[in-house]
Amino acid sequence: MDTKAFELHGPKSRSRLTDFVQYPSERKDRLKPPHQIRASTKLYMSVAIDPDRVQPLLPSGLRVAASNTAIMSVYTCNDTPVGAYTGSIHGVVVEGHESPDGMEAVYWTGGYNDANGLTILKDYTVDWVEGRGRIWQEGDLVHGETCRPDGSGALRFTMRRNAQPEALYDGAYHYLGRDEHGFAKISSLIGYARRANAGVLEAVEIAADAPLGLVALKPNVLNWGVYFDEINMIMGVPRPVDISTNIMDADAARGTLLAVFDQHDQAALIVDDEGVVRFLNEAAERLAGEEISAGSRLAVGTSREQLALKEALTSVLSGAMLADAVAISGLGGEHPLIAQVSTIDPRLGGEKGALVLLVEPGSKQSKDTSDLLRLLGLTASEARLASLIGGGASPRDAAASLDITEGTARTTMKVIFDKLRVGKQSELARIVTKLEML
Repeated sequence: MDTKAFELHGPKSRSRLTDFVQYPSERKDRLKPPHQIRASTKLYMSVAIDPDRVQPLLPSGLRVAASNTAIMSVYTCNDTPVGAYTGSIHGVVVEGHESPDGMEAVYWTGGYNDANGLTILKDYTVDWVEGRGRIWQEGDLVHGETCRPDGSGALRFTMRRNAQPEALYDGAYHYLGRDEHGFAKISSLIGYARRANAGVLEAVEIAADAPLGLVALKPNVLNWGVYFDEINMIMGVPRPVDISTNIMDADAARGTLLAVFDQHDQAALIVDDEGVVRFLNEAAERLAGEEISAGSRLAVGTSREQLALKEALTSVLSGAMLADAVAISGLGGEHPLIAQVSTIDPRLGGEKGALVLLVEPGSKQSKDTSDLLRLLGLTASEARLASLIGGGASPRDAAASLDITEGTARTTMKVIFDKLRVGKQSELARIVTKLEML
């Protein structure tokens, strides 16, 4: 270590690349997930495939989902723990294992990545090969291409962008991969971007001599594409799963899901589109007492809160994966609870069902996400404040918890909003809620 240079310039002179090259002990820790991937350009697409071509590639216990959907993505990642890298991934939506929050999962059938990318992504699946990806634009056309080390193309697709980008995008995704022994593992990815361009896929070309995991995804129908000129992501820690234990009937699967939430003392409800509680776990009964029971409507304290809850249910049942957090009173005590409404597999929640998680701000249910928020560029003090505010605490309560003034808290929140590129507390809450899944 060059201590003289360090003393002269201080710790801020240490760049990401310098850390990676000169500090091997720290490098080892930096390569452990979760990983922060910032300022990335990404072209993402969905196609319909022939399930009979893909099924033989899946581990025993997994099945191609009824939608027969595959996803492919080409990306250039500019700011990561190992510097920049490029590549692509491809996979298929599967059944046979439900992700932690009931959302569908994608099984990676493979992908191409350069040396830097392989350093990070090897933790998630072994089905990678060396290559690189690139994205370029021609007017309203966006092209993506994956090339092998010799420069020959393996995958290429073209999307025509819509005229206006969406104002804000965020999403949580779950991926299945396998280790060198063939055992499955699942990981979560959180992504958010200020702009997202949806568009129409015009062409998808797959080389005949590409790996089987890509050739098998030859599309029958081109569904849609999305282009992100700058998206930030956090890749969660992969966890081993036993697929064989997840093939069960709906009642058993639902009971298992609610029991998992019980193990973490997390109140969980499954409600229909009218807010009637269909199923709940023991943690929900303890939190809300006699106010909640199966067959009763999820009643909240004020008409405004009732409307907000209804809008959250409508949003999720209309296709959103996660609605804005809703503060509700009249349940479980004098302080409001935070209700987070998200989608749930129709086999578990019914055709018009949704999952509702209830959190008491400041309780042990509110997971501390400050370490993950620091990965997004916040300082330690900013991350602690963002974790509290995003978890549902008011600026006054958060300030009291951190022993700062309310004015300081509000001023700091402006800095936090600027760094995370969000404009209001509900957008921060969505980020914090998704980080709690990791």
